[in-house]
Amino acid sequence: MPRVRRIPRVRRDWPPSAVWHLLTGFYVSGGFPPETDRETMRAAWDDLSEHVFAMLDDVRRRGRCGPFWRIKPWGWWEFSAPEPRDRSISEREQLDRLGLLDEADPASELGDDETIETT
Repeated sequence: MPRVRRIPRVRRDWPPSAVWHLLTGFYVSGGFPPETDRETMRAAWDDLSEHVFAMLDDVRRRGRCGPFWRIKPWGWWEFSAPEPRDRSISEREQLDRLGLLDEADPASELGDDETIETT
């Protein structure tokens, strides 16, 4: 039986699309406005990161990855990664170099321009 991931309660009132913004880095209606300061975004990441990873798992499970898909969410690269995202190499290469590539994750097989195929 598949394990159900329990999502903790959110401690603050965040914009409705905050999780999506932290997942993709895109400003969307109902999310953080472009002028949001970095400290607020970091606080949101600290509060919502488990929700972001749960959404990432859900999107992958449903096969709705789209052309922009990544292995780690935008918020992780901004606030938790040991170094900034190096756009001159693929995400997979950078994670591998850092020793953070999880080979059990189906997304670890992707390049930056690929999507996950589901059946």
